[in-house]
Amino acid sequence: MNKSLEDSRSSRVQVVVRVRPQFKHESGEDVAITCAPDGSKVQVILPERLAEKQRLPGATKNGARSYEFDACLSGNVSQEDLWDVCGLQELVEAALDGYCVTIFAYGQTGSGKTYTMIGPHLSRQIERLKNPSQPSTSSSSSSADPNPPPPSTDAAPPFHVGLDSDDGLLSRCVYNAFEGIAARSDRHEFSVTESCLEIYNENVTDLLANGKEKSLQVKLDARGGFQVENLTQLACQGPLSTLKQLQKALFRRHTRAHRLNEYSSRSHCLITFVFASRER
Repeated sequence: MNKSLEDSRSSRVQVVVRVRPQFKHESGEDVAITCAPDGSKVQVILPERLAEKQRLPGATKNGARSYEFDACLSGNVSQEDLWDVCGLQELVEAALDGYCVTIFAYGQTGSGKTYTMIGPHLSRQIERLKNPSQPSTSSSSSSADPNPPPPSTDAAPPFHVGLDSDDGLLSRCVYNAFEGIAARSDRHEFSVTESCLEIYNENVTDLLANGKEKSLQVKLDARGGFQVENLTQLACQGPLSTLKQLQKALFRRHTRAHRLNEYSSRSHCLITFVFASRER
């Protein structure tokens, strides 16, 4: 782990770049982004077909431009390594201690946000809800209905239990939070709630609410912060039930098919957990 990253976590926002590996249909193309061996920088260079026409601002003579971040992870970095490098165990512990913690994924379509945050297991569960007649594997076909109807049966597909090496940050945070709660159970009593909303076309939608979807209002609260009125807060009894509730919420998100992903998210999604504790 980068010691400077570890020492400065408590004082400021950390920015970590993860470069996804190439897809099969990209195997013959130039690699435009590479990570420095020490994991501190990414280098961007335009492909040869574009280099003669345009140049990156501040680029070197060979057309490359480097950008420095708190950490830069190459495409062969595992989900577990990402968890460790970002110090997410510390963030989970801080949340249980009463601090506000945010994990934010940002990137263009097909850059790997869903894989990083949700992971393939939970993603496949959502895909099977969207299209229960299809096998539980990802597809790159763009001919599928981008807004398939919900399944006609109430039976949910078998749910993945426990953590695997390629599970995303959401599942890891949930499981580690409940492990932390169990470790503190002799001193503190916890209650956990979750909410999940979508921002799409400037409308805020409650993804955990039962019944017809409706746009919610965002207003200032008494402390000068923002709150979403009438947003559903569900109690979380354990990691499995918590993720099952989120599975149903994420199923309701707006998606569209494209070349890289049959169920690409078309919106912003905000999942919030509230940990309330009191001494025994």
